[in-house]
Amino acid sequence: MFISQHKKYYGFTLIEIIVTMAILTIVCTAIFSMFSYNTNVFQSSTSQSNVQSNARIAMDYITKETRYATDLNIITVGTCRDEILNKTLYKNKHYNYIYVESSSINQAIYSDSDSTYTTKTILNSNSSTGNYFTKINSTLGINVTCKEGKKTFALASNILLSNFALVTPASTLAGSQGVTDFAIRYIATTPIAPYSDLVDFEKNMLNIVDPNAAISFSNINFSPSTGTNILIQGKTVAFSNSGNNIHGNIAIQADTLTWGSTATSSSYDCLLDVKKFIGSPNGLNSNNYGPDDFQTPSWNGVVPPPAGNCNWHIISAYPDNAYWSYMLTKSNNTKSVKTMTVRTIRNDIDFTDITLNPTLGSSPSSPIHYFKGSPPYKIIDNKLPNCLGNISSTQNVDNNKYEYIICPGDLTIDISHTQNISPRSFDFKGVIYCNGTVTISNLDSNFSGIIIAKNFIVTSASAQNWNVSFNNNTVSNTPGDITGLTNINAILNKITTSH
Repeated sequence: MFISQHKKYYGFTLIEIIVTMAILTIVCTAIFSMFSYNTNVFQSSTSQSNVQSNARIAMDYITKETRYATDLNIITVGTCRDEILNKTLYKNKHYNYIYVESSSINQAIYSDSDSTYTTKTILNSNSSTGNYFTKINSTLGINVTCKEGKKTFALASNILLSNFALVTPASTLAGSQGVTDFAIRYIATTPIAPYSDLVDFEKNMLNIVDPNAAISFSNINFSPSTGTNILIQGKTVAFSNSGNNIHGNIAIQADTLTWGSTATSSSYDCLLDVKKFIGSPNGLNSNNYGPDDFQTPSWNGVVPPPAGNCNWHIISAYPDNAYWSYMLTKSNNTKSVKTMTVRTIRNDIDFTDITLNPTLGSSPSSPIHYFKGSPPYKIIDNKLPNCLGNISSTQNVDNNKYEYIICPGDLTIDISHTQNISPRSFDFKGVIYCNGTVTISNLDSNFSGIIIAKNFIVTSASAQNWNVSFNNNTVSNTPGDITGLTNINAILNKITTSH
């Protein structure tokens, strides 16, 4: 008998394969779509991040370049190109330029060494619009746009040109309100530093500072009132033999000090950083400090009294909390005297500018007396200029008001010409700020206030008393309080420069 046998085969049917392939296709499509979406999102985010980052970097750079400019104008790109090519046009200015051209923001930087311009690209914007400069009141409007692919990012910022008010004459941003163009011309500078020495000067009645100064008191009895402090830094200092009595703190830094007939008070400090001392130190009754290398009891041939009687110390032993500590620098265990600075007054100050002089007034009745124009600068018969520089035809020194004399060069105060004032006295109360030599001659003076100058000479044909006192325009009894000088300090910070 024949029996047939059938083998069983196992596998997928065609329908199963088709269904499986359909499912795999759907899954793969979903995965690919998700991957593609994530890739697009990543690329889009990267592109967005790039345009934002590039725009911000460009904005930060332009802001840094222009914020402290002392001279800036919005101009056309054509003007910009012409001025860069014609380097002699502003040969004394040495402008830099930032301009928009060919969808990029570029900069041309002037080189003093070879009188050429170096150009560089600040931003490849990839956008033909959205990059421009605008005048908005007294601020510079900056618009920066960056494009990458389909992503565009725009930034706008208004920059307060903070150095504009600090130069004289004060700078202005030229053009009409809202004027827009694609280039700027500017002079880049650093922030103008606050006048920190000014506050220290105003703790003293007399502040004479210049390395070449030759300060002298000739035929004058110098007797400041009690508590009047004196700061002098120069080359030579000479007191007269007429009898001087200083009842306050005194600090002198000089190559040579001629002490004359001068006495100091036991209640105050006398700091003498001098290389040569001429005269007798017997009148030094104060707490005395000399150079670290001076020899006690011998100092350039002068023999002071024994240390116990004359109270001599070296400057490095000066107490940290004592009066003159603000002008001493310390390194390890050694102290040295800091060089102070009388800053230079800028030329042709316009005190009618309310942004420069908002508190003390810009009218002729302002308490500011400004010597404008060319020297010589003189005060004769107590006739002072007003804030516009116009000399009064009548005596206008008024000791009932606290006022300010600002002089950009050597100043002579002399009332001996007509002899029509009795007593012959320059009875001024206030601050004299002079970046030159103040010479006071032929008068008895009842000056009350603060003098800040680069050199100082007091002289008289016959023996005269120069009786002065310290007045910092405040009723406070706190030493060094300058609250009454806040307004003039703000102005002096703007109208003076360390250059």
